[in-house]
Amino acid sequence: MSTEVSKPEPTVAPKREAPTKALDEGVNVFSFVFMTYLDHLFKIANDRRIDLEDLGAVPNANRADVLYPVFMGHYKKQLHLPPAKRSLWHCIWSTVGYGRFFIALVLFGISAGLQLGPVLILTRLVNYIQGVTDYKTSSVWIMVSLLFVFPLVSSIALAHSNAIMANIGAQTRNMLIDVLYRKSLTISAAKKLEISTGRILTMFSDDTNQIRNFLFFLNNAALAPFQIGACLFLIYQQVGVAMFVGLGYSIFTMPVTGVIFGVVFGIRREKMKKTDIRVKLMNEVLNGIRIIKYYAWENAFIKKINVVRDEEIYLLRKMGYLFNIPFGLLLIGAPNIQTVLIFLTYICLGNELNVSTAFTTITLFGIMTSPFIFLPFGIQQYSQSLVSMGRIIQYLDCEDLVEYINKVEPGSLVDASGNKDVVVQFKDANIAWALEATVVEPAADGTAAGRTEKGDAYKAVATSATEEGKETAVVVAEKENGPNRATHTLVDVNLSIRKGELVGIVGTVGSGKSSFLNAVLGEMTLRSGSLSMVKDQSIAFCDQRPWIVNATVRDNITFGKELDETRLQRAIFVAAMQDDLKILQGGLDCEIGERGINLSGGQKARVCLARAVYNDADVYLLDDPLSAVDAHVGEHIFHKCIKEELKNKTVLLVTHHLHVLPQCDKIVILDDNGRILTAGTYDEIMSSGVDVEKYLATKKEEEGEDENKKSADVVEHPDGATVVADKVRRASGADAVPVGPGSSRGRAPSSTRNETTKKEEEDGGLMSKEERNDGEVPFSTYWSFVTAGGERGLFFTPFPP
Repeated sequence: MSTEVSKPEPTVAPKREAPTKALDEGVNVFSFVFMTYLDHLFKIANDRRIDLEDLGAVPNANRADVLYPVFMGHYKKQLHLPPAKRSLWHCIWSTVGYGRFFIALVLFGISAGLQLGPVLILTRLVNYIQGVTDYKTSSVWIMVSLLFVFPLVSSIALAHSNAIMANIGAQTRNMLIDVLYRKSLTISAAKKLEISTGRILTMFSDDTNQIRNFLFFLNNAALAPFQIGACLFLIYQQVGVAMFVGLGYSIFTMPVTGVIFGVVFGIRREKMKKTDIRVKLMNEVLNGIRIIKYYAWENAFIKKINVVRDEEIYLLRKMGYLFNIPFGLLLIGAPNIQTVLIFLTYICLGNELNVSTAFTTITLFGIMTSPFIFLPFGIQQYSQSLVSMGRIIQYLDCEDLVEYINKVEPGSLVDASGNKDVVVQFKDANIAWALEATVVEPAADGTAAGRTEKGDAYKAVATSATEEGKETAVVVAEKENGPNRATHTLVDVNLSIRKGELVGIVGTVGSGKSSFLNAVLGEMTLRSGSLSMVKDQSIAFCDQRPWIVNATVRDNITFGKELDETRLQRAIFVAAMQDDLKILQGGLDCEIGERGINLSGGQKARVCLARAVYNDADVYLLDDPLSAVDAHVGEHIFHKCIKEELKNKTVLLVTHHLHVLPQCDKIVILDDNGRILTAGTYDEIMSSGVDVEKYLATKKEEEGEDENKKSADVVEHPDGATVVADKVRRASGADAVPVGPGSSRGRAPSSTRNETTKKEEEDGGLMSKEERNDGEVPFSTYWSFVTAGGERGLFFTPFPP
């Protein structure tokens, strides 16, 4: 007889609540001074891995949303000044507090002063032991006690000074990242074209980090000259005029240091330009990695990236040689060189070098080593931070979108027939993406390259940076292609849209259909005329390129709103997502990857449509939602979603489907120049004799139009070929075959995945928890860092200057 023993269920650690207090909040004076509140964290690290919840809450004073309005308040006060006179440093210090920086300097000064105490005490003790001077026994014991007290107090003051500066640096970086992010949401379309994505990403990552690094060492660098001066004064008391030889060496190195910094400053600017180009190129490659894989272009793009990277490494190496070799000899090695020169001069002047003088002088020069290291390092960080500051100020000074939509009370807008139920009204509106032709940034290979953005009407002119070249290019473009569509996107628009109307917008490729929707969103620039909208009208926008976040299907649909299961299921039904949820592992709990990589184009479009329906807005802007789905799915979406679910909503529908136009309340036809050719009901347009089919872009043409989309997966082969990701997806049947955790596409073979990954896929999980090793760091990790600089770097490592 056998008995089965049931295996105990594995215990799952309950989800920990987010901490509400910072580690140093509410601690007593002793714990604050000696920082014993960190002991608990060290104990946890010794027993197990540290989790985010163990680090305590972020203090309110360090929160970016708290610092942002304060910073912007100080920055706006400088807007009346010329850009060259605006100070980002003043805004930063006014936000984080000049007082805290002053406290950090005072604490560091106390620490630096107390470092000199043991030297002076040891000099007296040596003289006492040699019998040169005589002290009372009590005085000797006091001096011996101070040898313990001075270093202790100095260490405490130094630790708190560095902690304050580290906190200021973290505050500043977090605040600047928030400022840059918010600016990227409001910057005008014309400036978006001028500034590359690579430059924006570099500002987020590198420029803010350079400023933080400078702030971290600012207390050391700011007081380094005073430390050096104090040490030289004490050395003068020991060796007399021989000290001036060492002082002369320091004066001699100053102009050399200035020249080197000027050269390094220029190289730094060039290096940042190369970094912008590399980051921009990498961003484009990652966005189009699927196409690169399809066409086996990996080696070609690796070569293209390596060319830019080699140029950046060359500048980094050049900057490193120019900075480290001269500074190693002139500044970091200065204490040793000055010691030899001073002792040699002291002896040549006929003085006898005794133990007390030699010991004190060498010790003082040892103390000078630290400020001699931090001074050039601080100057280097300062020069790099100036470059970063200039780039950030230039970005913050870019013009923002101007609010041009007039918000009016309900009933204020009247159409031609006297109807007051109008929610959107254009009157002689001339709307464009830019007020003047824009000069784009150079391409990755350093040449000017034109590009198109913002849908069908955003045509940019590629010109040189000179005004003469710019004007010539604009004139030539207008002669060959007519008015520049970036500056003449929608022309002389007169249109009234009533509440609850379904308006179909049609036109050929480049006529401005997508721009029409963006104009209602307020994303463009009003050149003349007016655009009015009834106030308090919420808007839901479905772009032709669906926007997906890295979260579950449920979270992508609800998008932060309170969960209403009935409304959610209704949104799923009208968006024709029920069959998709049956295929996706985990259904609504299936995690969608970055940019929706595990969904087909049609699935992503339906997720965005379901999100818009769940949002329950007043006005819906739908940019051709039917083009990404099959015919029968499109019929379902049009009738169940647009005609039934949104029947009481105002809907602006961009479409190329002729069969849906008779069911629209109003049809707007745009010509090739962005003008409204005609507008009215289907019967009115048909009776007017306008050939509607002529202005309906075919599906194939609409795919070509996607090439102008700002976020389209467009990859340019180094040999000149251009491929659009959507075309390849549709040609390969990507819309018909769901690509998700439950599909054989887009996942590794089962033999390469562990059981944890399999279980996560069965539950619909896509993102696995980051793996971390326990225990000590192996020697191989340290060795990899040691050998990363190459054999020559390893040879010189044990022999610093």
